Formats: sequence, C-alpha cells, structure tokens
Amino acid sequence: FEGFEALQTYQNAEIRRLSRRFEGITGFDVGLGKTMTAIAAAINLHNIGIKKRTVFVVPSHTISKWYKDITMTKTDSSDVLVIGSKENSLDAVNSSHYGADFNLLIKSKQWRIVVMTSDAFTMLPLKDSTIEKYYERKLSKYDRSKDKDAQAYKAFMADKISDLQGSEKGRLPYFEDLGIDSILFDQAQMFKT
Repeated sequence: FEGFEALQTYQNAEIRRLSRRFEGITGFDVGLGKTMTAIAAAINLHNIGIKKRTVFVVPSHTISKWYKDITMTKTDSSDVLVIGSKENSLDAVNSSHYGADFNLLIKSKQWRIVVMTSDAFTMLPLKDSTIEKYYERKLSKYDRSKDKDAQAYKAFMADKISDLQGSEKGRLPYFEDLGIDSILFDQAQMFKT
C-alpha cells in the first residue's frame, strides 16, 4: 500500500479483508498496529474508488494521536480535517468550532479523512426520514389508518426523533448532508447501548 513502509503480513491480510467486505472489527492485541491498519484500510478504499470520505470517531483523549498517526502515514495530509480543532491546529478540540468545521464538509469535497470525537459524532442530528427508515420494521405493526395506532406511531416517532436529534438540530448540519460514506470507530464499545 502506497505510503506505508512497515506493514506486517497480518496487517496486509486485514486490510485486504476489510477492503473486500467493507466492514469488520480489527481485534489485534495492544501494540500490534490496529491504528495503522485502520488508516491503511481507509486509504486503500479511497484509492480503489470504493469510498470517498471516511470519518474516524475516536475518544477525545486520543484525537491528537490519531491525527499525528494519519499525518505521519500519509504523504499528503491536506485532505484530513479534525472536527473542532480550528483548522487542524490541535491546540485544543473545542465544541464551539464544530459547526464551522462540519460546514466545511458540506462546502468542499477536499476532506477525504475526517477525525472527530465520539462526543462530536453523537451531536450530529439525523433527518426524520432516516430515523423512520431505521425503525421501519418495528413501525410496521402500527395500522396508521386507525386513530389509536396513528397516535401511538406519532408518539413513538416523536420520542425517537427527540432522542436522536438532541439540542443541536439547526446549529449543526444533518449527518446525511456531510458526504460520509464510511465510518471507523475506535473504542466502539462506547456505543453498545
């Protein structure tokens, strides 16, 4: 893989597996190169034209390490954006910069790799239609032609939409408008509920 000089055989095998399936969990032991493998897999998917924009969702205490590893790995890091960093300064990640940084993603296709904290990711609102589509199977039990079912359906959806859009609706762009077609989670156990 271009730009990577020291990948091990097992890392290359994992990159090939992830590039074939477009999904997976990399569960190497500590120190065996999960971060490097994830970065290489994302870059490989971009290079072969399968994916256009990957977001790395990481714990806040590791965001500067991820940015450093990405910029050390890539020969050109002009397509990397850290959300909340005020133009990738990384002096501090600050939620007051989220709106401006997320809007950069809408305005420009330049950013192929985006790094953000899990807090920033969970603040992004979803469109109502996305939430409805996700709950489509569960909602099929409602016969909306009946008043009682229609009211239950509306109450269920209002509750889910409120939970998933939070207080940032209107301040931040919708997730669907960011052009993200690939997500990588570091410490994914944070999202198990």
